[in-house]
Amino acid sequence: VAVSLSGREVRGGTQCAKGVRVEHKPSQTVVEGDLQHLFRAEEDDLVSHWEVKDFDATHRVVRVELQKNVVPATKVWWRRLFASEPEVEIAARKEATGKAGQKGSAAVWEEAHKMFREKLQNSVR
Repeated sequence: VAVSLSGREVRGGTQCAKGVRVEHKPSQTVVEGDLQHLFRAEEDDLVSHWEVKDFDATHRVVRVELQKNVVPATKVWWRRLFASEPEVEIAARKEATGKAGQKGSAAVWEEAHKMFREKLQNSVR
């Protein structure tokens, strides 16, 4: 597995990047693109923030954790991961924060993962 970053720049004294590429060489599977927003890309960020995990009994996935480059104590909701993707409608603030009777962030997160897995399966075919 190879994970690399592109579009590096310094913002507010922090090394950032715009693009990410994850490649699984044995299967020649590649997921790459420019993200909607910059993310932190300090030298040690990438080394310690990706891993290969079991997805289910027959599949493994690469999990890459990228930290948003935002002002501390603020929330930034991304309408899409990759800039080339169509935007997803983000629920109203009450819904996104999980107020009573509303769809919480965990449900939104699970739905986004389901859509990502479906897209990945379709791109591998």
